[in-house]
Amino acid sequence: MGHIRDLTGLLLRTGLLFGGGPRRLVRQMGTLRHWGTTLAGLVASSAARSPSRPALIDDEGVLTFAEVDERAARLAAGLPLHGPRPRVGVLCRNHRGMALTLVACSRRGAEVVLLNTGFGTGQI
Repeated sequence: MGHIRDLTGLLLRTGLLFGGGPRRLVRQMGTLRHWGTTLAGLVASSAARSPSRPALIDDEGVLTFAEVDERAARLAAGLPLHGPRPRVGVLCRNHRGMALTLVACSRRGAEVVLLNTGFGTGQI
């Protein structure tokens, strides 16, 4: 039991866990248990901890952690992935769609291959 207390203390000190009340803490621990420390897990955990905090700021405005988590979940639900460890190639410039795609792929357990927009057809 002491190791759980020590681990919880460490996670609180690093900021990974937020001492914002027992309900938020339980919800955050549940998301980390489900997703682990993957990109999806960190976004879901942050959404559970601080749903209204800004997660992404770009030319289109601000998305909160809750919005990023919800949009990535919808995108992940539509990804037609097959096989035990699917791969997804992502070819786009830096924008919110790319960030949401990376989180969505993480939610589905897909390996992401980032493709440079400067690649020629032979390199892709």
